[in-house]
Amino acid sequence: MSIGSAQGHSLRWKYVLALMAGMLPILGCGSETSETAAAWTPELVVVVVVDTLAAGHVSHLGYDRPTTPELDALARDGVTFSDAVSPASYTAAAIPSILTSRLPDRHGVVTSWDELAEEEVTMAEVFKAEGFSTFGAVAVVNGGPLFGDDQGFDEFIELYVSHEEGETSVPGDRKRSLHMARATEFAPVIGERLDRRADGERLLLYMHMLEPHGPYDPPLPFKRQLTDERYPGPYEEGDRQHLRSRALRGQMGPVVITGIEHLYDTNVLYADHVLGEFFADLKRRGLYDEALIVVTADHGEAFWEHGERGHGDILYEEVAQVPLIVKFPAGDGPRDLSLPGLVSNMDLLPSICSWMGFPVPERELDGLSLAEYVADPTLGSPRESLLLRSVADRRRYALRFPEMKLIVQLEPEDPEFPGARQVSAEELFDLGADPAEQNDLAELRPDVSKRLRRRLLRELASLRGSQAKERGEIPAQEQELMRALGYLGGDGDL
Repeated sequence: MSIGSAQGHSLRWKYVLALMAGMLPILGCGSETSETAAAWTPELVVVVVVDTLAAGHVSHLGYDRPTTPELDALARDGVTFSDAVSPASYTAAAIPSILTSRLPDRHGVVTSWDELAEEEVTMAEVFKAEGFSTFGAVAVVNGGPLFGDDQGFDEFIELYVSHEEGETSVPGDRKRSLHMARATEFAPVIGERLDRRADGERLLLYMHMLEPHGPYDPPLPFKRQLTDERYPGPYEEGDRQHLRSRALRGQMGPVVITGIEHLYDTNVLYADHVLGEFFADLKRRGLYDEALIVVTADHGEAFWEHGERGHGDILYEEVAQVPLIVKFPAGDGPRDLSLPGLVSNMDLLPSICSWMGFPVPERELDGLSLAEYVADPTLGSPRESLLLRSVADRRRYALRFPEMKLIVQLEPEDPEFPGARQVSAEELFDLGADPAEQNDLAELRPDVSKRLRRRLLRELASLRGSQAKERGEIPAQEQELMRALGYLGGDGDL
């Protein structure tokens, strides 16, 4: 159901009645938990991050290939936000923003040397304060303890860590090695935790899957569903070096680009299939209907729409837009509702606080509660704009509005004038008329560029938050795994 068809739809759920009666704080910032909210507070809350899942490759968001049947079904059971944007185009900065509801330049985790400061308040810590057990399982080293993303979890499983004899390891730690964790490795870990969940135990379950992040090499049955067997490669087996050399030689013609994009689609299908099995297991356990389930991504993926593949370096829509789906407990929220307003995955924490009746952290948050928007879509999204950033060494920022976007390239910061930033290049796009960002209007509309540039620089200068902890040298095995995923250049940056 789109917003257009939803306007006459009855919104008489318990939550909406409580909201209208003034018994539930819109921003969840009250010091006490609402009795009305507590009456339907679910005992299980599931938050899933699907790494590198571009909104443009999700079927129910308009993609013309059948990549996400399970997420499409989840969206029919809840609310999907069709214009959700991440504040960072790379994992290390985006995940702390999801967990703290603070922009990367406020929480400070922006390079591979950074670790989340203890003074930051994470989603897990909010749930712990409300009496929930907190369990996390991640397949992505950039979203794990190395960057402080385990803060507040009672248990946090790094699926990429093996403890077996005979595997490659570093001296002094012969029983510990790292590997590229596959999506299927979640099932036994999550299943075991649900098996030992006590009656009445309130549980936050957090999952961060690696797929569809490259290498695009899912099990063969998934490849056969969405690829053309005539495609000659490269990248059929995640061969990054082969792909890079072809790109440098200018051999990335449309057939090769389409083939690589279709391989990515097979990885999307694989991740979606594993999520479907997880949802089926929740249904078998009788947990699905009463659970609050959220699925999003940290960023998307580019396929040479603007001359580059991957993510992190650029801020165009193919890497900025992400899926965001919320399924409410049965009877306590809308079903099959699509909302078009600009939102962010960073809005999750204050939104969940509103829906659950929790107080939000007493910190300066950049996320906004979406509760009132979901309760009455005619009000429109509360978010007017969002500041985005690239990896640190590229120094790119963007200011994203519902139908306009400015991308700037900054000069290196002058140590004699800290905080004073100069723009060396910029691009302006009218997303309403040009959603693919093919027509740069910066020179044609210099007045708009100047106004938005000034606003972007003011917003950037105003970001004052925690200083991330500097961890020092990254362990050798973590470095090896991160390089296998395409991270860590010669200077150690992401």
